[in-house]
Amino acid sequence: MKQTIALLADIHGNVSAFDAVIQDAQKNHATSFWFLGDLFLPGPGTDDLWQKLAALHPQVWLRGNWEDAILAMLSGHFELDDPGAIYLATLSAYLNEHVSSAVMSQMAAHPISTVQTVNGVKIQASHNLPDRDMGRSLYPAQPQQNFDDMMTADLDIAVYGTLINK
Repeated sequence: MKQTIALLADIHGNVSAFDAVIQDAQKNHATSFWFLGDLFLPGPGTDDLWQKLAALHPQVWLRGNWEDAILAMLSGHFELDDPGAIYLATLSAYLNEHVSSAVMSQMAAHPISTVQTVNGVKIQASHNLPDRDMGRSLYPAQPQQNFDDMMTADLDIAVYGTLINK
């Protein structure tokens, strides 16, 4: 059976953009959805956004660096000597008030990478590198070797979802 996979990543709480992307994917007959991480923050989407993604029954659902940062903040692993950390702590507190503990537990349980075989094609999916969901290793101007390191001899394709903020 032919599959059309919609790759989704870096929604960052933007419900309107998420809705538009899903409409486009459905218009183009996506048969499965793969989410490569970073569903929440800094946008305002909370339980509503989680439920919309869950309703798609993603074949792949990964945890991104923002999920890990949120979970670290909420577990008390942060230092507030950096304005960025204060910003993230404030956003994380907002999210914690607006999502259920079940959602937080489910978010923590998602892996940061997976390998799937689709129609005989072996695909590595990750938010960033398969063993690390944060960092700048896969930004466009990085050395080719960083991208080559994602591929092992037994893989056919590697996809990742790192957002580039410029």
